[in-house]
Amino acid sequence: DVLITLVITTIIIKIINKLISTLFRTISNRNNDINFQKQLKTVMIVLKSCLDLMFMAFAILHILNVFGIDIKPILATAGVLGLAVGFGAQKFIEDIISGMLLLMDGQLRVGDVVKIKGVMGSVEKLNLRLVVIRDLEGAIHYFRNHTVDDVTNYTKDFSYALFETSVSYNSNKIGRASCRER
Repeated sequence: DVLITLVITTIIIKIINKLISTLFRTISNRNNDINFQKQLKTVMIVLKSCLDLMFMAFAILHILNVFGIDIKPILATAGVLGLAVGFGAQKFIEDIISGMLLLMDGQLRVGDVVKIKGVMGSVEKLNLRLVVIRDLEGAIHYFRNHTVDDVTNYTKDFSYALFETSVSYNSNKIGRASCRER
């Protein structure tokens, strides 16, 4: 029964993740705004991880129940411990709340070029607890969400590239070059 529970939970998680990916891909394909697509991708990653965690918790509770362990006292104890841990884990809770606000506000998305606390780079990962940035030298920086108070986003709704090029003096054609974000 334990093996069946683990197999069923794994299958459910894979099916739900596939459905979420399909749903978000469909929504993304209907809107060509690159910023919207980045924000949608970030929300999808967070939603998947939260649902995976929830289903694994249900599976663990079911397995404990299968072994004859009454889960009611465990849930009651978890409630009391949750309250105690809540007071001890205020920074963690601040991270979660700040992470939800960052996602809902759309200040940051995976792929954005940002500056946080003097570090400029590309957002590689954004979840309810951390913002992970790879700087221009390739180093990874981790910022807990509750510490992210000032964000400069260089790619939100607008971005451009500056580059120099040479044109021969002998050239007699006047042309125009354009560049589009992809």
